[in-house]
Amino acid sequence: MASSLMELPFDQYQRYKAVEEITAIIKGTLRKGGLRVLDVGGSPGLIADFLPHDYTLVLDPQPCAKPNYVRGDGNALPFADESFDLVTCLDTLEHIPREKREGFTEELFRVADDFVVITAPFADYNVQLAEQILYEFIRYVLKVEHEQLKEHIEYGLPRLGDSIEFLNRRGIVFIDLPSGYLYNWLIMMVIKHFFLSMPGLELAHRMIDEFYNLNFSEDDYKAPSYRHILVASKRGHEEVLEEIKSEFTSVGETTASENLLKLELFQALLNIINLKVANRIANLERELAMIKQGRFMRIFMRIMDRLYRIRGGIRWIHQHGLCFRR
Repeated sequence: MASSLMELPFDQYQRYKAVEEITAIIKGTLRKGGLRVLDVGGSPGLIADFLPHDYTLVLDPQPCAKPNYVRGDGNALPFADESFDLVTCLDTLEHIPREKREGFTEELFRVADDFVVITAPFADYNVQLAEQILYEFIRYVLKVEHEQLKEHIEYGLPRLGDSIEFLNRRGIVFIDLPSGYLYNWLIMMVIKHFFLSMPGLELAHRMIDEFYNLNFSEDDYKAPSYRHILVASKRGHEEVLEEIKSEFTSVGETTASENLLKLELFQALLNIINLKVANRIANLERELAMIKQGRFMRIFMRIMDRLYRIRGGIRWIHQHGLCFRR
């Protein structure tokens, strides 16, 4: 895949890569050619980059530079019934006011001839806690409020049970897949926003995403997950759904040692929050450049150890009263 796509933010790459793989399985199992695909809420139009051999159309109230774009409202889609083979809605449902979500979902299924893919972070204590930690981290480090996370808090995350009930009431077959291993998601978000707070680290920021997308994204389909992927078939193609489920659930369960490593790494990351490392940026960039030639974790932990020695402790955590619950 083109390097430019690999440099996309890891969570954005992750959900569109999942759609690319799901689409390939649909076409392969049903022996279909190009699909008609509608991506609702899909600005800036990445769907076309991941599905270059399919007809793709983006609908979004926000502008989109891609040619196949319609400005519109997902609650009133300007298309006839069953106009598209596949309708996708990727991390958009949580930005719809709670009272409009069912009507929004109805529209997705109305214009779909068969398959609908919905991804979203759903209401879960661990997910909500992770978002709150990230929200406060961004406020402290960047001195701004993260608008998307703020909207999650104001609207409340959608409930997975509501979406499942919607599908069951209509007799629509579906599968539910985990996406975005939660420990990885939070660690990566902390790293990325810390780098965004430091001038001159744009290259390192892109490299982190690229390395993650190349080496870790395929292992992110496991629980606990930041988001769920709901794949539904109006025409009852259970064999396609089973093929998709088999492909995505082949990722092994997380071991206890891996969980411990994640927690240790997260603690190390939290230690950098209050560090003043402007005079170490050049060295940090050189070390990050080694990522492409060596083992990511070994080099990354060496960087974290160096940062930790600059100013040890996790005073900020205690000062702000954050705690972690199992």
